[in-house]
Amino acid sequence: MSNREERNNRIKSQFNTCEQAMREVLRGLFADRLVPPDKVLGDFYRSHKNCGSKDRAFINSSVYSVLRRWGWLREIMPVQVRQNIESGRILLQKRDIAALTAFALMCDGADEKVYSEILQLAGSDSVRITSTSAEGRAAEAAVIFGVDREFCCEQLSPDFRRFVPEDWDYDGYMRRLSLRPPMWIRFASKECKKRALDELTSCGIAFEEYGEFSASLPGAKINLAVLKSFQNGDFEVQDLASQCVGVVCAPKAGERWYDSCAGAGGKSLHLASLMSGKGSVVAGDIRVSALENLKKRARRAGWSNIATRPHDGNRWKGKHKFDGVLVDAPCSGSGVWRRNAALQWRMGEQDIISFAEKQLEILENNAPAVKSGGVLVYATCSIFENENESVARKFLERNPDFTAEEFPHPLTGKICCGAMRAGCGVADCDELFAFKMRRK
Repeated sequence: MSNREERNNRIKSQFNTCEQAMREVLRGLFADRLVPPDKVLGDFYRSHKNCGSKDRAFINSSVYSVLRRWGWLREIMPVQVRQNIESGRILLQKRDIAALTAFALMCDGADEKVYSEILQLAGSDSVRITSTSAEGRAAEAAVIFGVDREFCCEQLSPDFRRFVPEDWDYDGYMRRLSLRPPMWIRFASKECKKRALDELTSCGIAFEEYGEFSASLPGAKINLAVLKSFQNGDFEVQDLASQCVGVVCAPKAGERWYDSCAGAGGKSLHLASLMSGKGSVVAGDIRVSALENLKKRARRAGWSNIATRPHDGNRWKGKHKFDGVLVDAPCSGSGVWRRNAALQWRMGEQDIISFAEKQLEILENNAPAVKSGGVLVYATCSIFENENESVARKFLERNPDFTAEEFPHPLTGKICCGAMRAGCGVADCDELFAFKMRRK
């Protein structure tokens, strides 16, 4: 067998597995309970132990390419196919999924040898792509669906412009929705940073340092969990915007902090790190399974000052108050739609309004845990004003014993008068909001 035949057979084999994963991801998005793609893929890999690192890289690239371009695919795929998917029926033939995948990979500027093989499975001839822009490549690739159409970034999401501040760069946000986000890591210390970067270099993984304790890994196609430096707790995978929240909290060694909506605990781990393991961090959540995951992460990272505490979501009634409380509230997730692509097509305007009501309730339920003179930080991974500034403003109006506190923006150094937005074109990271208050 020639090298070319071997390569083509490998691509077809990878696509066969990718087809299964794609069906499960689309079902999770449109038929089930709005399950994020990363959760679906994680479960898929656990049940398909035969998927190697190259197989996973191929599947991840293909699946997320399709999801990032879903707004464009909606414009050109047959109406019945789109309705079958978005209604949750997912009645797709193999050639349908091949066509969706090939179009998305062409938009991303993938290797012609890869998408040409997939096009054969779709019953289409290879297409020569010459444009350098994603929009131009999409217009050229649309020929496989038999349409002639121009594309723009505004098609990548429903129009939620009215929910963002007037001076916010919504157009820039829409352009970023079409781009693959980099992976960000956070180092535990300077010594840990040196060990981790040395190992990344030895593995041929490109990185870009950002500040003293962060780095991005653009285009990384390796499971970082296999690295010795990760297993030893030298670094955590955490987006730069998420890291900003810990910096805004600014916990001091020896303090007691409460992360009330901790989830899997990325921010809890960061708080413990900023405190140098001295003092305590209590991580709370209504999801016991998420806290169990945090326990494992804390052991690997070596932070013994993290305790977990499941709760029912009701008003805090503990006896011992905290120096600081972080409320990273559930939200629309609009700031991470680039990372969890296509979720925006399941989000309606009423959903966004409903989130704000719940967020204010959660914030007020946790505020009593802050001691006199203590800090309260409210955060979301949302771009929408009614989930962010409006919630903070209503809280202060109803709780006059709290006041907004100034702090330097973690990425720009500019003084923030209580409110901070990360992302927004400052760095290639998620979009995130944080508001810092202090009890009088």
